[in-house]
Amino acid sequence: MSDLLSLQKLLEQHITNITTMSTDDAMLNRYLVASSSVQEAYERIIATDKWRKNFPVADVNIDSKGVRKIVSLKTAVLCDEKDIDGRPVIYVAVKNHSMKDRCLEEYTNYIIYMLELSLSKCSKDMENICILWDMKGFSLAVMDFSLTKKVYEILQTYYPERMGIALILNAPFIFQACWSVIRPWLHENTANKIKFVTDADLASYIDPKIIPDV
Repeated sequence: MSDLLSLQKLLEQHITNITTMSTDDAMLNRYLVASSSVQEAYERIIATDKWRKNFPVADVNIDSKGVRKIVSLKTAVLCDEKDIDGRPVIYVAVKNHSMKDRCLEEYTNYIIYMLELSLSKCSKDMENICILWDMKGFSLAVMDFSLTKKVYEILQTYYPERMGIALILNAPFIFQACWSVIRPWLHENTANKIKFVTDADLASYIDPKIIPDV
């Protein structure tokens, strides 16, 4: 029996229906790829469904606590066009982030808002997104380890295989020390999707013309 069929049978035996997300083959395969066993994939799906209900993710919108305020900072923007492989692109201008009065609860709402918004733009042929971290203007003053950890914690735990690629553009030398802290937080599968690129490399992934001027 294939892993997909085994996972389907486990879910059929579960007494509570999965109500917050689709249980189609594409979703089940994402959890199988991100898990070491069928049982782990099953447990992660149940945990994600519970989290989405309890948060509740379906209620997160522009008017959720802090979201509209953070959107106005233009730290992250969903690009109008997709990358060369057809992924929606979240552009992150790290220079626009401020640690002043930063509330992790508000940013958690914002992260979920941006992920749900970008995933709503995915096609059936491309069900993951691209995150472009523009390091122009980076300094240790804008390095937010807690927030960075929260982003990847949410992605890896509740949105497995939804990040198709992450591009770190023009990372300065000083970021190497920061990366040595961040890298151990990442699952190997996630880390393999992160590419350090220069302006010259960017066109291999994204048309530079789609990057917003923020």
